[in-house]
Amino acid sequence: MDKDLALKQLRAEIEALEATLEDKKKQATAIVGERRELVVSEVREAIKAYRIAVRELGLVKDAKRGRPATLPTKVAMATKYRGPHGELWSGGRGRKPQWVAAVLAIGKSMEDFLI
Repeated sequence: MDKDLALKQLRAEIEALEATLEDKKKQATAIVGERRELVVSEVREAIKAYRIAVRELGLVKDAKRGRPATLPTKVAMATKYRGPHGELWSGGRGRKPQWVAAVLAIGKSMEDFLI
């Protein structure tokens, strides 16, 4: 029976600790809320004082892609290859151009077309 009593005591302690934990979480949330209001106020004042535009902060999202508007949507790669009829290709990701597939099919090497 001592084990049953010890188990009951442990459960009671756990319940008390969980109640304390919930109280501490509520206190922390309240403190963060108060601090957040102060920080937002300070940031607004700094934005006005320094005349910072929203776009300068990089926080505006591109509506179509959900990315910050300041990030480039596509990065251009340098051209590496010139085809037999003047076609250009960077050798990047994705599907190979038709002229590349054609020259590889006839047994030529891409090194032959390096710029």
